[in-house]
Amino acid sequence: YMALSMLAEATDGASRSQILELLGTDSIETLRPQVKSVWNANYRDDGVSKSILASSLWLRNDVETAPDTTKTLAENYYASVFSGEMGTESYNQLLCDWLNEQTGGLLREQASGLHMSPETVLALASTIYFKAPWTDSFYAGLTREDVFHGPDGDQTVDFMHRSDTTAYYWGEHFASVGLGMENGGVMWFLLPDEGVTPEALLEDEDAMRFLLLPRKTDWEQQKTLVVNFTVPKFDVSSDLDLIDGLKALGLRDVFDPAASDFTPLTADTVEIYVSQVK
Repeated sequence: YMALSMLAEATDGASRSQILELLGTDSIETLRPQVKSVWNANYRDDGVSKSILASSLWLRNDVETAPDTTKTLAENYYASVFSGEMGTESYNQLLCDWLNEQTGGLLREQASGLHMSPETVLALASTIYFKAPWTDSFYAGLTREDVFHGPDGDQTVDFMHRSDTTAYYWGEHFASVGLGMENGGVMWFLLPDEGVTPEALLEDEDAMRFLLLPRKTDWEQQKTLVVNFTVPKFDVSSDLDLIDGLKALGLRDVFDPAASDFTPLTADTVEIYVSQVK
């Protein structure tokens, strides 16, 4: 949302209109206070929990850019603005350092593989950093090794254990429970029924309706039970190309060098277009 909002500021014409329609807003003037509200509503850094959004704009130093646009991005989107020689090791390292600084070093391995090519005119980077302890911590003495059956085979990992009297929800193909975090967050666990794959569950309308329901108390199929949690400790990472998905959602012109309009950003280079969204 933040990166697309910044992209709307850098574009005009049909390019901007398609982005605004996807974001569900009618004008760039309406979007600016909405983005500020999103940033502030998600901000927390109180020594217990942390939730921080960050954005940045990376410019090529031999391309003249409109100062009003970069100023708007800095003031309304809280974006850091950088300028340097695209494709150089030092500029790529600066991007990696920024990403690591915003995410507590958790994406160090992923960030090390990112680079901007010499042809790049503009790069936008947007991060989310979230950290919160459980409301009721797992007792370390109950943690023990067990086998996790993953898509790439079995692995021996540490499992945390606890029992809680809590709300238990279910649908046609899944069961679900939530574990609370300090300052109001909840992690939701969905367990597919026997024989139902995670991929099938992601395409299940009932499961998606449950995940997107703002108040789980409105879900019809629920009861209070003693739930035994067996939760593996895990890291997860992924690398996704989002262009096809964004095209399916209605963004077309920004990916077409003959149709894209980046005049609010620069008039110095023609046929600028979005070449990568990850």
